[in-house]
Amino acid sequence: MRYIKFALIMLNILLITILIPLNSGLSSETLIIYTRKGDGKSPFLAGNIIIKDSEGIIVANINNPNYLGNVSDPLTMGYVFTLPVGTYHIEVYRFNILVGKSTVELIKGRNITLTCDVLDLPVVLVEEANQEVPVGNVTLKIYSSKSILIEEVLVGSNGKYIVHDLPYGEYIFKVFKFNITIAEEKCKIISYHINSTSQLSIKCKVGDLSVKLIDQNGRMVDEGVLEVMINNYLYDSARVSQGKVLFRQIPVDYLLGSTNINLHFKVYGI
Repeated sequence: MRYIKFALIMLNILLITILIPLNSGLSSETLIIYTRKGDGKSPFLAGNIIIKDSEGIIVANINNPNYLGNVSDPLTMGYVFTLPVGTYHIEVYRFNILVGKSTVELIKGRNITLTCDVLDLPVVLVEEANQEVPVGNVTLKIYSSKSILIEEVLVGSNGKYIVHDLPYGEYIFKVFKFNITIAEEKCKIISYHINSTSQLSIKCKVGDLSVKLIDQNGRMVDEGVLEVMINNYLYDSARVSQGKVLFRQIPVDYLLGSTNINLHFKVYGI
C-alpha cells in the first residue's frame, strides 16, 4: 500500500512538472512601449520597432505602427503588444539607424518608455551674399555620412524646413535649384541637449541678374518679354519695364561659382 501511495505522489509531481511549463508557454502578457525623442518627453512616432526573443528571433517588426491611446494627448500614445512571458530585446530604428534599445523581462503586464537618440532640426536657407534673405522653392536633400539619401523635400518660399526625428550622427545637406547644386553643408548632431536649440543655416549661391534693353539706335526697349534659359530649358521670364528686367536668385553652381545662361527676347502683340 505504501508503494502505491509513493507511486501516486511521484505521478502527481511528474504531472505538475510537465503542466507548469505548458501553462507558462501558453500564458501571455501585455507590453506597452512608449517612444520619446531625446528630451524624454516629446513623442517619437516615426520609428521602426523590432522586438526579439531571448534567442534573437524577431517576434514583432512594426514599420508603420498604429497609434494606440488618446490621440489628443501624445504622451498617452503607446504601441501595444501581446507576447508570451519571457525575456525580450527591443530595438528602435530611424532611417535604418539604431536610435534606442532596451531589454525587458515580461512576467506580467508592463509599460516601458524608451528615450531615443533623435531630435527635430530646424533648417533655414539663405542667400550667401545677404543672409537676411531666404532662398525658397528649392529642393533639399539630406544624406547620411555614407552618402545614402535619407530624405528629400521641396522647401517653400520662406526657405524654412524642420527635419523631424533626425538621429544623432553626421549628415550632408544639399540644396538644388533647377537641378543645379547651390549649396552643400555638413552637419553633426551630437545630442539633444547640445543641438535641440540649434538651427542649421545653409548659405546658398544665387545671384540677381539685371538686364538693360536698348535697340540698335541706343533707344530704350519698353515692350516685350525676356526669357532666361538654363541648359536649354526655360528657367524664368519677365516683361520688360522701362527698358529693364530683373531676375532674382538665379542658381549658381556652388563648386564652379558660375552658371551658363542664355537670354531670349520676344516681342508680342506689336
